[in-house]
Amino acid sequence: MYILRDFLESAYGDYLVPGDVVLDIAGGKGDLSWLLRNIHGVDSVVVDPRVTRHEHILRSVEYLRRYPKEALERAVSGLPSHQPLAALMPRCQHISDFQIPQHLRILVDDDLVNAIRNVRGNEDSCPIVWEEYWAAATRKALETNTQGYREARRRTKQQIVDADEALQIILQTRLVVGFHPDQATDACFDLAIELQVPFCIVPCCVFPSEFAGRFQYDGSPVRRYHDLIQYHIERMPWLRRAQLAFHETQTARSLVLYTLPGDAQSFQCNKCEESSVVELVC
Repeated sequence: MYILRDFLESAYGDYLVPGDVVLDIAGGKGDLSWLLRNIHGVDSVVVDPRVTRHEHILRSVEYLRRYPKEALERAVSGLPSHQPLAALMPRCQHISDFQIPQHLRILVDDDLVNAIRNVRGNEDSCPIVWEEYWAAATRKALETNTQGYREARRRTKQQIVDADEALQIILQTRLVVGFHPDQATDACFDLAIELQVPFCIVPCCVFPSEFAGRFQYDGSPVRRYHDLIQYHIERMPWLRRAQLAFHETQTARSLVLYTLPGDAQSFQCNKCEESSVVELVC
């Protein structure tokens, strides 16, 4: 997560300004969004059916603030005691009240992409179309079993429940980020393309049974990680690629598929029933 934050800063540091909206898809507890919000001032919004939790990172920050000498020691890269959060402490020492990221408790899937496409394509029916989607999507998220258990139905104060507010946040998005977004991987790309914004996706699991309709150009089904990467590169040959410097590089899913601001590419969506060309204008 910290390595991805470093990559985002190097790739998009001159593009994102305080207040810009970033969608942190499948952001889990929300630690990445917490860092983007408090270190960079970016309005990173967690999009995940799970309830966000920030207690752990807050405890770590408070500990490092309370013991500045130990924070300095842990900030030294290459030592066994190195802690990436400690290296970031000088950039948030001035903050007296940390901001908790907002949370869209929905799944990022074809339903969301189609809802945004319909909203952007027909402004007259926008409120009705979106409200119908939002009601179904929030209900679906609550019923989703994630990692073998069902999340509590409790609502946090950061959770966005108003349909219009959620829509405006999504439409204002400046960057889509997906770090190991699992079943949301394909939809991450499609949503960013629909919104015409850059994206930074780190694919992970394949779920071949759930996505049996994926095929490479040679007709081979997508069953393994390398198949998944090839599948997306074939769909979007203009993708940029980079490798995150994870420690376990042989087994880690560390390949970043991304675009930069200013990239303008034509993308033929071969998932769609009708062949269409979407122009990326960032």
